[in-house]
Amino acid sequence: MLRFLNIRMISVCLLAATAFAGSTLVGRAQPAIAGLDSPFALEMKGKFDKAGKIDPAATVFTLAEGNKQILEALKQSITAIGDAGYFSYIAQLGPINDEFSIRTMFDGLSIRGTIRFDAANENRARSTVSGLKMMIEAAKLKISEQNDTLLLKSVNAVSDGKAVAVSFILPKHAFREMLERKLAVEKVSADR
Repeated sequence: MLRFLNIRMISVCLLAATAFAGSTLVGRAQPAIAGLDSPFALEMKGKFDKAGKIDPAATVFTLAEGNKQILEALKQSITAIGDAGYFSYIAQLGPINDEFSIRTMFDGLSIRGTIRFDAANENRARSTVSGLKMMIEAAKLKISEQNDTLLLKSVNAVSDGKAVAVSFILPKHAFREMLERKLAVEKVSADR
């Protein structure tokens, strides 16, 4: 059960920063919604600390193109998710290098996110990916929440040498629907 929760947390944290940024923008300023139609790209490179959190002293945003409001919300979201320790689930998959990169982009048609890190060796990378794929398939059978189901269907894991990449790709309309569902839930909660 713990490994099932781990893959769910890894896949959720991949999209959470993007979804949180979108909902934050929608909640703060309606004009920012228009920015969700403009292409953007954000990349972060850095290191995890021993607790699996993002080490702010060793982390930089290496690419930031597009709507400034969206980029700032994405930066804050990724940082907040890292501070909360969600990326520590990656370290539980096995020995990994502490360096990572996260890239989120929207090209007008789809939104993509990827987190890359190195395993200890090629065999460990292959076994990590194999385990991830099994957990993704198992999670698809157990998850009933619509946003999580959509996300898990879009997640993939691959290895190249000792490099591991976990990524998602969602069409623009699917991402908007996820945001709308999230906002509807938040509105109901706020109205109580």
